[in-house]
Amino acid sequence: MNKETVGGTILKLVLLSFVVGMMLKLFNISPMGFLEIIPNAIGRFFELVKKILSWSSDYIFIGAVIVVPAYIILNIGNIMRYLKRKKS
Repeated sequence: MNKETVGGTILKLVLLSFVVGMMLKLFNISPMGFLEIIPNAIGRFFELVKKILSWSSDYIFIGAVIVVPAYIILNIGNIMRYLKRKKS
């Protein structure tokens, strides 16, 4: 890395930190307050992922009953060629 790149990167980080700090101050969030809400936010994120997977799993399995056999039927020629090449 040359000095110009390092200096430019440091300047960008300082400016970005300034903007983020202003936004946090605007929403009345302190650095300690921000660090305190991170575990709660992560927990809520994983709860949301769990709910989405729970909701969508029924639809995925029902759709797979149609999609997987249709895929196999439409690609049976490619599958047979692959198996023949694998035997040779």
